[in-house]
Amino acid sequence: MGRTSGTPNKITAEVRDKLQNLIDDLIKSLDIHELDTNQKIK
Repeated sequence: MGRTSGTPNKITAEVRDKLQNLIDDLIKSLDIHELDTNQKIK
């Protein structure tokens, strides 16, 4: 039987946290001054 209604999906939460950390690190590593206008818009 699966998880009960209202219980968060543990794996989804773990994946979400890992993706958030990856995105945060990527944003910190970007040097905006090296990007051209088109890249900044994307």
